[in-house]
Amino acid sequence: GGIVFGAGFEANTWRVVHKSAETLEQLDELRGSKYVQSDTGGTFKEAKAFLDSGRNVLYSGTPCQIAALKKFLGRDYNSLLIVDLICHGVPTPLAWDKYLKTREEKGGGKISKATLRRYCNWKEYSIKFELASPNSPTIYKSNRWYDPYFISFIAFWSLRKVCFKCPFRNLKSGADITLGDYNNISELHPEMDDDKGSSVVIVSSQKGIEAMKNVAIDVISFETTLSHVIKANPSIIHNHKIPRVRKTFLRQLPLCQDF
Repeated sequence: GGIVFGAGFEANTWRVVHKSAETLEQLDELRGSKYVQSDTGGTFKEAKAFLDSGRNVLYSGTPCQIAALKKFLGRDYNSLLIVDLICHGVPTPLAWDKYLKTREEKGGGKISKATLRRYCNWKEYSIKFELASPNSPTIYKSNRWYDPYFISFIAFWSLRKVCFKCPFRNLKSGADITLGDYNNISELHPEMDDDKGSSVVIVSSQKGIEAMKNVAIDVISFETTLSHVIKANPSIIHNHKIPRVRKTFLRQLPLCQDF
């Protein structure tokens, strides 16, 4: 009977936008990573309307989006569960737009499906596009070591300037639960290291504790230390330094014909 808000792809344009889900099929659109800034659109107003009508709402987003949602609502709701993520930072939408254009030009067709980190090798940050071309469907696959979009993202070249002075690190967004990758899980829990993806769940409120108790029967979970999680996820507490090459990268990006 509840409703979930999260980031999904916009049909045809492949822009990343916030949308709502009330069915399992709709919820699937919100799963998986999208390494680009999401447009929250009118979802803050929608969420408030559902909350005021007595509906249970789960809203997920980046720490800055969550802080904005809480400021917009102006008060707490018992029926609201807020989830943010361990945020590396968000790339400029221009980089994503240029990247999609290159993929379609090289693939000879329009993108019909995009999959990030959900089809193989979790640690490789794999990306896959299926393209509908006039002759026959084509597929593009790559990973963090060879894909230009991932290279620029991981190296911080494409991130928005505000991300380097984010005031919402150190779990300051006000979220009940923070999700992220347990990148170094093999050090303490090698039995869980199956390269299919293991998540960190940081609980910051009593509401978050109750939510985790409610799903305990459906997940394999165990307690670990926050210090160990931070070891492989320094973005939890640290802002990153602006790379010297970033200014050059962003200056050249609009002129780039192949990204």
